[in-house]
Amino acid sequence: MIAPGPYGMIAPPPSSRGLVLGLVRGLVRQMILAVAGIIVFASAGRAAQLTVTWADNSNNEQGFVVQRRTLGASYADIAITRANVTSYTDITVTPGETYLYRVRAYNASGASYHSRAASGVAGAVAESVASPTLSAVAGRVVAVNESAGPIYFEVADPAEPAGTLLVSASASDPQLFPAANLIFGGAGGARSLIAIPARDRAGSAVITLVVSNGTRSTSSSFVLTVGATTPPVQMSQVSGVVSPLGYRLYFGTVGNAGGQFGLCVQQDRSAVLIAVAPSFPSGTVMTRLTLSVEGEFAAEIPGIGTVRGKVDNVTVAGVFGASGLRMSGTQESVRLLPDSQTGYFQGVIAGSTVGEFHAVVGSSGRALVAVAERGVYSGGAGVLDAQGQFSCFPDTDERVTLTVRNDGAVVTGQWMLGSRRFDLRGRRNDLPNDTRLVNISVRARTGFGADSMISGFTLGGEGSKAILLRAVGPTLGSFGVANALPDPLVTLQRRGADVGAAPYALNDNWSWMDIPGSAVASAAFPLQLGSRDAALFLPLPVGGYTASVTDAGEGNGIALVELYDADNKPDQGGARITNLSLRGKIDVGDDVIVAGFALSGDAPQRLLMRAIGMELADFGVPGALSDPAITLYRNEDGQSLEIAKNNDFGFQDTLVTAVSSRLGAFPLNPGTRSSVLLLWLAPGVYTAHVRSSDGKAGVVLLEMYEAP
Repeated sequence: MIAPGPYGMIAPPPSSRGLVLGLVRGLVRQMILAVAGIIVFASAGRAAQLTVTWADNSNNEQGFVVQRRTLGASYADIAITRANVTSYTDITVTPGETYLYRVRAYNASGASYHSRAASGVAGAVAESVASPTLSAVAGRVVAVNESAGPIYFEVADPAEPAGTLLVSASASDPQLFPAANLIFGGAGGARSLIAIPARDRAGSAVITLVVSNGTRSTSSSFVLTVGATTPPVQMSQVSGVVSPLGYRLYFGTVGNAGGQFGLCVQQDRSAVLIAVAPSFPSGTVMTRLTLSVEGEFAAEIPGIGTVRGKVDNVTVAGVFGASGLRMSGTQESVRLLPDSQTGYFQGVIAGSTVGEFHAVVGSSGRALVAVAERGVYSGGAGVLDAQGQFSCFPDTDERVTLTVRNDGAVVTGQWMLGSRRFDLRGRRNDLPNDTRLVNISVRARTGFGADSMISGFTLGGEGSKAILLRAVGPTLGSFGVANALPDPLVTLQRRGADVGAAPYALNDNWSWMDIPGSAVASAAFPLQLGSRDAALFLPLPVGGYTASVTDAGEGNGIALVELYDADNKPDQGGARITNLSLRGKIDVGDDVIVAGFALSGDAPQRLLMRAIGMELADFGVPGALSDPAITLYRNEDGQSLEIAKNNDFGFQDTLVTAVSSRLGAFPLNPGTRSSVLLLWLAPGVYTAHVRSSDGKAGVVLLEMYEAP
């Protein structure tokens, strides 16, 4: 229930302090981005490579996007770096080939122009001084007195024939696996190992493989367990520490410089991998995987290459891209946290368009998180404490904090970038998002005939929903609203009804006898008994509706139209309010349309809001507003904090256009001066102001859609 006030659920205009705070905390920031000319040069290494460098003329970038093309081809993204990075080494080039590169900066508001292109020719492969390579091997489980193998792996060297490489193996428990029982086979680059445990012995040992070219060597380890009485279980089965939902969680190391990873494997063999390592371009990667029946996986990661590996019921091993960075780990074996605090969690950056975060939390408390705005991940590893709290420091001026509740698998947190704070909200991925629009109100000037206020709304889902629709005029006067509409008349019609058809429902002067107490309790403030305000309470089947508000006595003034979910069970599925639109008139000065709405639930919801002017002329609406602007505020602790605004959507953002089309919203004209916001919003109370940005009066259409 929204607290009473002169604007209903609509907050009064924000104070100057609220505006200042909003500008500091908001996600929409002035974009001052630039990249100076770049330089490309061949750099030494064990493989052909080109290094791109550029001058950073930006003062608020979140990173840079590097694009590459060959002669006669088109540019394509090849890497995304973090802020303040000014170079990138491309190791995926072919010797003798000419490549052209260009760079641009980006932040949450958009991207800069591309730099001028620079070209380079990849040189010949330098003489190798690198170590040989050894493919990763996944762990095994065998029964007592059963041999493991053949276990296949591959060896290679940049300069030496694979057949000349020497391989050896050792066991951490030589009593379980004597050296004589580790037998190699194969030839060239394809090798194999058979490991024979000692008679009647059980236990686990780390088997370390070593490959050498006579000068340098490389090692790789895996766990070999003896003690199962039956062959190893298949991927469709579960073992170890498994949640009731079938999660299997793995943690381990990446490389040898402190890198870590977390892997969540689900029953359908889909998986999520989060890894952090100093050598990654942005420090953190997150990718989704699909495991084969044998537990193998492969996925492409921008800027890194393909991550490949294999998972069984005990271990996981893999390698990242051309760098050869290795990962190895084991399944969780300790249960310290309740099931509601473990698994794969996902959520969004509240107030952003595409900001997201992902977290893998193990039953022992180990956790990894990846936060991204516009596709560049940042994050780290840590441990969830007894209070369900976790924090990491991806950079010197960056901090991510999360709290995982143990009463509903809900996660909240903050991403701090210097003095800027972004709120994180989400939940475990198997749980549905039950956040929904429950209360919507719009305040605007209305009158008689062509000057009437027209509002449309849609009930989506299944079944029906009890709604309370109010057109408030006279009662506004008791709150000091000047020029309130004297005698509102509300008429409700099913969308698509024949022209001239009788109204679905209408009301002129409300009566307390027609409104049950439960519906009144859902309203923001009580109507004056005997007032000429209008109200309808009725169950409506899913579908579209149009409500027109005019004055029964042909007067004009300010009216407040309110739509409430009156079921008092907003989180129990079924029908729900999915969109609302209002056509009203804006005059000059401070005459604005003000919309308030409330989101219930415990997870964010994405909303699309549009303030449409010039396109109305295409539908025969006279006097369309030439240049509407929309500003969104969050009502918090008695203040209205600005969180986003837009004036002139003319550049036609691809994501916004795609979402609008999927929701059935009509397209906007190229170069339009209408305004659009697409944002993830946390549960709470919000106010949107639509005004004329060029000082001219006109008719505007305000639309609001759930955009799941």
